[in-house]
Amino acid sequence: MTYFLLHRYDPKEQHKVRKVPFSTEPEAVIGACALIAGGASGDFEIRNDKDEPVTTDEEIRERCKATRMP
Repeated sequence: MTYFLLHRYDPKEQHKVRKVPFSTEPEAVIGACALIAGGASGDFEIRNDKDEPVTTDEEIRERCKATRMP
């Protein structure tokens, strides 16, 4: 199954979306965390290849915090 990281970099304009494929959901979360750590703004979501939501922006951000080194 393929997972897609959707990055809505301008939440006011929903059509401005970056869609990046990953082999697994954890890889997509790591990709989102890297963007967040790099200062990317906007909303993130992970969807599967059936276009079903898998991981929300809030869940992604919580998992990024959990993996951060002190």
